[in-house]
Amino acid sequence: MAPQLLAATRGMTVQGKTYLLSKHGRSFRSPEVLGNTVQRWTSEAGLTARSSHGLRKALGGLLGELGCSELQIMSILSHTEPTTSSIYTKSAERRRLAREAMQMVGGLKLW
Repeated sequence: MAPQLLAATRGMTVQGKTYLLSKHGRSFRSPEVLGNTVQRWTSEAGLTARSSHGLRKALGGLLGELGCSELQIMSILSHTEPTTSSIYTKSAERRRLAREAMQMVGGLKLW
């Protein structure tokens, strides 16, 4: 759990293993119901076009940019195949290589 989330949840009363409860005080019936609820919450917060899957993808991208390995990303996002997590590491590596290459080009004396 991220340190910020851990700190935010420590002030709450823990009722078992579930942190996100439905309006009835129970765990959500299915991932789809939770996803729809997260989408409603983000809309109410003024964050349009957001979804729980989009948040997971954003976290994967952030982890890749921070230099996390495929195995680290797999463990955080509960991926079962390294190829799923490699999307994030390869994308981050491609951007890093492009930045480095452009810095090299910027250092050339062309004139």
